[in-house]
Amino acid sequence: MSARSGRFTLAQQLYLASGVLVLSLAAVAVVVATLMSEIVEETGFVDAVRVPQLQRISEVELQVTRASLQLRHAILARTPEERDAALADVDAKRRLVGETMDASGRGMVTPEGKEVYAPMPGLLREFAAVVDENVALIREGRKAEAFAFLAERTVQARNRLLQPLAAEKQRQGDTLREAIGSIVRESVSARNVVLGAVIAVGLGQLAFAIYLIRVMRRLGAEPDALKDVASAVAAGRLDTDIALRPGDADSVMAALRTMRDDIARTVGTVRTNADAVAGASAQIASGNTDLSARTESQARALYEQVLEGRLRIGVLSGGVPDALIYAYDGAAQDTRLEDAVLNIERAPVVIHCAHCDADRMLVGTTDFRCP
Repeated sequence: MSARSGRFTLAQQLYLASGVLVLSLAAVAVVVATLMSEIVEETGFVDAVRVPQLQRISEVELQVTRASLQLRHAILARTPEERDAALADVDAKRRLVGETMDASGRGMVTPEGKEVYAPMPGLLREFAAVVDENVALIREGRKAEAFAFLAERTVQARNRLLQPLAAEKQRQGDTLREAIGSIVRESVSARNVVLGAVIAVGLGQLAFAIYLIRVMRRLGAEPDALKDVASAVAAGRLDTDIALRPGDADSVMAALRTMRDDIARTVGTVRTNADAVAGASAQIASGNTDLSARTESQARALYEQVLEGRLRIGVLSGGVPDALIYAYDGAAQDTRLEDAVLNIERAPVVIHCAHCDADRMLVGTTDFRCP
């Protein structure tokens, strides 16, 4: 975030938009995966439990009904062979019903299912016992008694068994329909989530494209073109051609062009001023040369006229006047100062007295007190 404006930078905005898009897709993927997992789990349960249970109940109901019909067929058989075949089929159906009923019991996984199944084995044993009695009458050839037994007891035992079977089949059917409805609803939810995600991603892409268009308008050109122009201006190539889009007055490229023009004008002004300064410098140099020549000539004339030299030394300087005059005479021989007289003036010591608040001249150099 920019510390000056408190707004996100362009790079941060692009990262933020990309991050939001990626997170949205990830969230949609998680939701869809969760829904699909539930659908797969529910479908697997329906396929492994619900449908087989309904098939077993239907199979038991069908085989019980067929067994009672086969008993009737055995009673009406015209030959012993036909009778024995019918009775053998009844016995096979009894075994099949028993096995299917046991499998159905093992498949009851809910408390409600186990409660519904509880009376069925007893009713099945009752039906099997009645069937055995009916078969015995048929084998003894007592058809009239067997037929009456079939109508009065076997069919009644069968109906008592079929009644909970029918109820359980209805319950299993309702449960299966409910499970299928749940699967359908979850599938629709997953579909809606996917469609919503596709629409959201599409809208996000559209918004992102619009944002990029706005950014490109603010830039005024491709980033590479902006880099080339900035590098050229930084290198001093102020004659670089900067093309602007029609109506572009406030983009970065337009600002670069304005900056280039301002720098060019400034450089032109500086060059003009530099040329003026160079001309003035040349005139000053010429004047200085002339002034130096004249000054040297005047100094030479003054030097030739030196008749006296004056030297002012302080008392505390340590200089000895006689020694200085002696040294001067020796140094001035064979020079233009040979005939000049050196006059030395002794400067007294002056102190400031804090008590008198005045400057005082000392008499000697050993006592620095106010006289």
